[in-house]
Amino acid sequence: MRAIIAFFWFCMLIIEAAYTANLAAYLTLQQIDDRIKTVHDLAGQTQLKYGLERGSDVMHYFKTQREDPYERMWAFMKLHEKDSLLTNTTEVIAKVKKGKLAFISDGVTNGYYANQHCGIESIEQNFGSKDFSLGFPRGAPYLDDINRALLELKEEGVLDTLKEKWWSAGQNCTEDDDTRSISQKTTAELELTNMIGVFIVLGVFIVIAIIVDIGERVYRMKNKKKNKQGETVELNQSMDSTNVLENQFVQ
Repeated sequence: MRAIIAFFWFCMLIIEAAYTANLAAYLTLQQIDDRIKTVHDLAGQTQLKYGLERGSDVMHYFKTQREDPYERMWAFMKLHEKDSLLTNTTEVIAKVKKGKLAFISDGVTNGYYANQHCGIESIEQNFGSKDFSLGFPRGAPYLDDINRALLELKEEGVLDTLKEKWWSAGQNCTEDDDTRSISQKTTAELELTNMIGVFIVLGVFIVIAIIVDIGERVYRMKNKKKNKQGETVELNQSMDSTNVLENQFVQ
């Protein structure tokens, strides 16, 4: 029993060490997200190619910028012009789904692509911001009425509802989709199957210990029986010798 208890606590020590190591790795790696979430992250790597639509406003923005990292990114895209400056939307979506390309475009456009195609994620980046407006003739009498109506729609949340309806990323995706979210765990949890070897060794040792204990008990019982038989023989022999002496004394 001492051996069983000692080995049991030894296995518990291994399980505790494994759990502690897994917990430390989980807490450490959970804070590390190696995904690309900013333009600086995209510019700081060369494994994943990035591109934009040829002739678009975004292309003109990168082409005319003289600040880092936009100037450096434009040089990289010009170096890989065949793969970076694209015009076919179907080709762009296919490359993004395969993880071969990060497509830079207007937030509205990328949000729509993410909504229509599972496996694509749109990451908002506020660079090169620009406003959209409706053009009217100078002095149009209905300009104030339209501005007032748009303001009321915004205050009532109608515009936000429409945006959520048509540009909500991942709206058409199902649970079977493999897209990884930001909150998804980066390390696997420690499950029972990972520690099954320790329990198997513990079970085998307990079985062996029980067999040894049973064998020891049987051995002791046999020795005890033999000792009793020996004592009986000695007692009989002593009784026989006593009878002989008594016979000799009587004669």
